Amino acid sequence: MSQHPFVPDDAPFTPEQRLWLNRAVAGPPVPVTVLYASQTGNAEGLAKKLVKDLKKGNFLPTMSDIAQYDAAKLPAEKHVLLIASTYGDGEPPDSAADFHKWLMAESAPSLAGVKYSVLALGDSSYPDFCQCGIDFDLRFEALGAERIYPRVDCDVEFDAEYKAWSQGIMSLLAPAGAVAAVPMALDQEEDGYSKNRPFPAPIIRQYNLNGKGSEKRTHHIEISLDGSGLSYQVGDALGVYPQNSAALVDELLRSARLSSATTTSALSPVR
Repeated sequence: MSQHPFVPDDAPFTPEQRLWLNRAVAGPPVPVTVLYASQTGNAEGLAKKLVKDLKKGNFLPTMSDIAQYDAAKLPAEKHVLLIASTYGDGEPPDSAADFHKWLMAESAPSLAGVKYSVLALGDSSYPDFCQCGIDFDLRFEALGAERIYPRVDCDVEFDAEYKAWSQGIMSLLAPAGAVAAVPMALDQEEDGYSKNRPFPAPIIRQYNLNGKGSEKRTHHIEISLDGSGLSYQVGDALGVYPQNSAALVDELLRSARLSSATTTSALSPVR
């Protein structure tokens, strides 16, 4: 079996030169359409990451929110990679409701000739886990599309599943050009901030919203995003990873005569 030539890592070229040369010998770039259906931003974030990874190899990716995608173009697509979240009781995200309804209708067109794969995001604590992604995957198949890589269903932690899915697809689509497409390792720093690289945001204002003498404590808290490049809009999902004061922790340990190496499972309950 013949193998396409490529420039090895130890060749006397810069990474940029090696990437260009590998693309040149791999032939024309492979067109890929990346669609995402996102509710809280996770699917959109992975779609952007996927496009960035594809651009490192012999691919020509385009990306679209499924809400803005012209569904009439779908039957003519060559390769479709769909990343879809599930919302509520197995429902599509708000942005994907119209596309979902169109695709499930009896009038949906044939997708023969379209090659596709689905990455489904969900939460296994809900009964209809990843249902939206499952719907898209099965419907594409029923309309004649060719599944080139098995659907991957992801729980709330999805980095490892995304990496395996994206690498598997790139190896199948452009094996000769995939030598230049190396998706980011999980422990490698990404550009910008994310849940894996949180921004250390200081609290700039906080006060109790309840009146004096109330047993309730509801706090208004403001944090600064200056220097982060992030913007937060009402309705966006926000993950908070608080840090305790090191001095306060040390004081509590001394008062309780505990070592910092003591785990909570080793402590006896207070009676």
